[in-house]
Amino acid sequence: MPEPAVSVIIPTYNRLEYLKKALITVQAQSLGNWELTIVDDGSSDGTAEYVESLGDSRVRVERREHSGNPARIRNVGVRRSRGRYVAFLDSDDLWEPSKLERQVAAMAESGCRWSYTRFDMIDDAGRGVPFTAGGDWYPYSGDIVAPLLATKA
Repeated sequence: MPEPAVSVIIPTYNRLEYLKKALITVQAQSLGNWELTIVDDGSSDGTAEYVESLGDSRVRVERREHSGNPARIRNVGVRRSRGRYVAFLDSDDLWEPSKLERQVAAMAESGCRWSYTRFDMIDDAGRGVPFTAGGDWYPYSGDIVAPLLATKA
């Protein structure tokens, strides 16, 4: 089996209904060369059983006892990764169908080792709302590396 271009990691805890939608957006990617590790932080809602029932060889679940520590759970996924790139997706987030293809192409063309992308918020009616940086919730814009490393654990 060839090395996947991208290892996608979804940490989750008791969010099966959201996770199902996130999974669909990964499986719909125009870049087909990916693997997905869902790291289940001790869910009791049938998350692991659902993922195992999918029968998609690119998707696996890593069960853990509940830690309540999302960073630790993400790191479990990183240790399992085989891809050239690692991409994180929260279980309540969705991707556009060409997200991985476009991001991998941009990284290959520029030679950069990591990247981040813009995103839209989803309002209560389920509509995409363009995100604008600034304010209390997300005060960063432009080069966000230094502020994120200085403020996030």
